[in-house]
Amino acid sequence: VPADAEKMIEKAVKRGYILRHDAFGMTGYYQDWEKAMAAKWNFRRPIIMEGGWITGAHHRYWRDPSGLYREGHAEDVRKGEYEAAAEARVNMMDFRINDETRSWFEDAFPLVKKFVAEGGYRLYPAEVTVPTNAKCGSKVEFSSIWRNLGRGYCPTNMPQWNQKYKVGIALLDNSGKPVRTFVDKHSDLSKWLLEAPGHCRAKVSLKGIVPGRYTWAVGLVDTSKGNEPGLEAAVGTEHIQDGWVKVS
Repeated sequence: VPADAEKMIEKAVKRGYILRHDAFGMTGYYQDWEKAMAAKWNFRRPIIMEGGWITGAHHRYWRDPSGLYREGHAEDVRKGEYEAAAEARVNMMDFRINDETRSWFEDAFPLVKKFVAEGGYRLYPAEVTVPTNAKCGSKVEFSSIWRNLGRGYCPTNMPQWNQKYKVGIALLDNSGKPVRTFVDKHSDLSKWLLEAPGHCRAKVSLKGIVPGRYTWAVGLVDTSKGNEPGLEAAVGTEHIQDGWVKVS
């Protein structure tokens, strides 16, 4: 590894680049230094994984120095790639190389489905507390607990996103349109991890709200686009209206 490699990566990351490794599971290329880099940037920047090119004549997996992969058993190396990527908490798998993609879907499709179920990030409101009755003009407290179902993280801390995604709270009228939207400016979606749910609490003012019956809703709003829902919450579509999750 070049002496200045780590410093160069750090400079690139500060400019908004994310991380990627093209040989997960290839023990001759993905070694302690690479593992340390993945661990260093976990949840600070997303990581993209691509496995080794194992289908070509010059990249046969049984030549791997680990000796773990049996000749004729491509699923061995796909399993090794998957496990290394899971340890690195990657956000994405790269399925763009035709023969390699075909190998994933033909030799190791259960692992593809496993990544869909466990990889990346999926955020959902596990618990929401709202008032059922309130006076116009009053202030009410709203709290929510959000969980991440994936091993990865929601990279709102990237310079390009600059924390523009926040928890939004809306009052929906009978047509399902928001009459007022509130934003929890302290919410940080990048902190919500598989083992660390996010806790949000905000006081919102009902000043100017016309008396009537409304539905409370939450969403992951884009503050750069008028506080409209910008990320999909991981809940059933029957609970969602125009990106808002109806809660009460």
